[in-house]
Order: sequence, then C-alpha cells, then structure tokens
Amino acid sequence: EERGMTSKQNEKLVSDFKSCGNKMGAVFLGVLGGRTSEGVDFPGDQMNSVIIVGVPYAEPTPRVKAQIDYYEKCFPSFGREYGYVLPAMKKASQAAGRPVRTLNDRGAIIFLDSRYATGYCRNFLPSWVNDGMKMLLNQDGVLAKEVKAFFNLTKTTL
Repeated sequence: EERGMTSKQNEKLVSDFKSCGNKMGAVFLGVLGGRTSEGVDFPGDQMNSVIIVGVPYAEPTPRVKAQIDYYEKCFPSFGREYGYVLPAMKKASQAAGRPVRTLNDRGAIIFLDSRYATGYCRNFLPSWVNDGMKMLLNQDGVLAKEVKAFFNLTKTTL
C-alpha cells in the first residue's frame, strides 16, 4: 500500500493479493490506519495472518494535542486516554480484524510489540482480542511454533 496510489491501483493490488489466497500465498504490507488496514475485508483464505508492528500512536501534532485537551476538559484525567491511546488501540484492533470477518474465519493475529502485553494497553483492546491473546517469550522459534500449532489446531476443529 503506497501513499501515492490511486484508489483504482489500490483496488487492483488488493484484488491481486486476494487471488493468492488459495494458491501459494502472498504478503501484503500496509500502514496502520491506511485504507486497506481499516476498510477492506479478507474473509476465508484471502488472509490467514496479520502482524501488527508497533503501536499506531498519532504524531503529537497541535491537532492531536487540542483533541487531548478537549477530552481532558470533558472528562478530567482521561484526556490522554480518550484522545491518544484509545484511537491507537482502535486502529490496531481494526487491522487485527482483517482476516476474521465471519464466524467461520480463523486467523493468526500477531502483535509484534511488548506494549500490547501490558495491562494498560490491553484495557483498550476489545474482548475478542484479549480473550485469545497469548504472550510469548522472545526466543528463537517460539512464534513459528505457536503459529504452526494454531493452524494445525484450526484444521482439526473446522
């Protein structure tokens, strides 16, 4: 997903990616908060995994600071949470949900940032994310082993 792409170019890129679902597969790179991370569904085998790298906190622009100040006036002591943390967790959750669009969909969702494991950030994630979240140690091969076990378990339960 590139910034300078037209809508038509992006649609073709997404379509090409989706067509790889039942073939050898493909990797789709996008930006958290971009049009594909929030506005496109990938049901079935169109997308089976998503990796969210980093927490998509907004750049602290004057507009973001004004939003935090506004929420602080409306909800004392919660301005930063409502104007800064909650929008970031919403973006991450929307991106995480791309492969899971129906009750029958399964997808490995990987948050590749230790901040998601903190109770503070988890308070802002939806229950469907928190309920299935598993923290992994930073050791060689652990993630590959867990993802393989997830997909093996998924095959036997469907």
